[in-house]
Amino acid sequence: MAGRHHSVGQARSLRLLGTLVLAAVIAAALVLAARSGHHPAAAPTPSDTTSPADAPYQLGDRSICPLGRPVLASSNQASYPPGHPGHPPPGAHPVACYPSVAQATAAGYPPAPLPAGAVELDGVYLAPTSQAFRRRCQQAADQLGFVVPCPGLLPPAAPGTAPPELCQGRGSCSGEVLFIVNDSGFLVPPGYLGVEKQSLGHLVVMAAPRRPNDPRPPNDVLGCYADHPVARATVQGTGAVLLRCPTGSALNSGHTLVRWSQQGVDMAVSLHGWSKLNQRLVLLLAARAHPTPPRN
Repeated sequence: MAGRHHSVGQARSLRLLGTLVLAAVIAAALVLAARSGHHPAAAPTPSDTTSPADAPYQLGDRSICPLGRPVLASSNQASYPPGHPGHPPPGAHPVACYPSVAQATAAGYPPAPLPAGAVELDGVYLAPTSQAFRRRCQQAADQLGFVVPCPGLLPPAAPGTAPPELCQGRGSCSGEVLFIVNDSGFLVPPGYLGVEKQSLGHLVVMAAPRRPNDPRPPNDVLGCYADHPVARATVQGTGAVLLRCPTGSALNSGHTLVRWSQQGVDMAVSLHGWSKLNQRLVLLLAARAHPTPPRN
């Protein structure tokens, strides 16, 4: 090279040679990295705050977070914990997923405001039932011929799960003449141990008319084979009992259950798992149930 470029100074030639060698080394490293499948790590940027493990993924038209980071943060500067009945506004997009509401709040994403009528109790969300659901309760009362406790609040359904099953009369859900709302698989907050000690809840609402000739106690008729109440309470102005249903109690196996009576009908609300939170929840759900009499 020196023999071909005598007009260029030796120092400049050395600098040029060094630059070319350095460029060749960098190019070779990039080629080797591309062939081996390994790429040099990019320097983080201020906007690159979400790792792949933190990012939500799409399930249909919903953004879902992984189990270990269930709290969805959205670009409207709000978070949506598991079961939150609200939705991000149009134009908002998912930003990240956080392990807890506290961490999402600390990052600038407090829980979104609740829709009208919705309730949150220690991280469990309950939303008002629809008019269509209440019409089905009325149809059940008309068919059964007795007053039924139509839920005024229910947990929002988890994505991909079936809506609450409402059974009346003799059917596939029971051999008894009962009113039953069976809501299984709704979302609950981290730390809430529901079905099989997983973060999935199971709610049952039941009602059966008192029959003088039935030798069974009301607890058994409603599927909770508990001999003695754990505590006493008041539901809609009438005396109620809290029961801890043992394993094997039909739909209410392993449930916290509250039972009360109205207009000659025994009614109950239960949630899977025995806990102080579930005791508060069943009392709230029972208090918000609408006694729906038959129209005939």
